[in-house]
Amino acid sequence: MLLQSGAHMEQRNDQRFHAKRPSLGSILLGLIPFTAACFSVSLWDRVHPLVLGLPFNFFWLILWLLLTPLCMWGAYRLETRGASEPQRKNGGTL
Repeated sequence: MLLQSGAHMEQRNDQRFHAKRPSLGSILLGLIPFTAACFSVSLWDRVHPLVLGLPFNFFWLILWLLLTPLCMWGAYRLETRGASEPQRKNGGTL
């Protein structure tokens, strides 16, 4: 249980919070939409062809707007996959 007092926080039972470092797979899944939208401009910087009635560059950006949550969901699933397994004191799973 956390107690907040003034500018610092104390914990009972000497339990400390340790942030888990993200896995390489989740970082790569997070970088895919960023890379596709920002660094591929030279590949799609054209008006023609039209895709679904939209210029290709506009279609490309909208496509990645829709695909970004899918990539973030995949990264979330990678991070929470091992969290549901109980941990032993020596670091392994049961």
